[in-house]
Amino acid sequence: MVLECKLGNLKVDKETLEFTGEDSYQAFHKFVTQSCENSIIIHVAPVTRHIDVVNKFRLTGIIVGGGSLYANISGQLVIGDFSGNYGAIPKEIAGKFGNLILPALQKQYGLTFSGLIVNPLAEQLSGFWKDLGYRI
Repeated sequence: MVLECKLGNLKVDKETLEFTGEDSYQAFHKFVTQSCENSIIIHVAPVTRHIDVVNKFRLTGIIVGGGSLYANISGQLVIGDFSGNYGAIPKEIAGKFGNLILPALQKQYGLTFSGLIVNPLAEQLSGFWKDLGYRI
């Protein structure tokens, strides 16, 4: 099955996008991914819980993973970690979303980054992705 990655809602708070803590789960922006037919859509918001992303955008349907999104101290955009409610997304998929998010953040917010890091937590991979044959 070929899944197209799409950018859904992208809301960031420029003041809290940078995260310098040790536990990325504590970052101030969360994302969830939603399955819609042959597409996976990412939604990002400046919230502290993944369910808050779902509620903020009134998402319906199947949520198939989540994680944290932030700028690290080196100026790289990081898409990683996992959602306690929805699990993690595969590294390959996180990379595809990163390549959609980087230009969107520049266009919408004037933000630029020195690179992209994708670091989902493999042990927490969502069952949706495991069923499709992904291992991380």
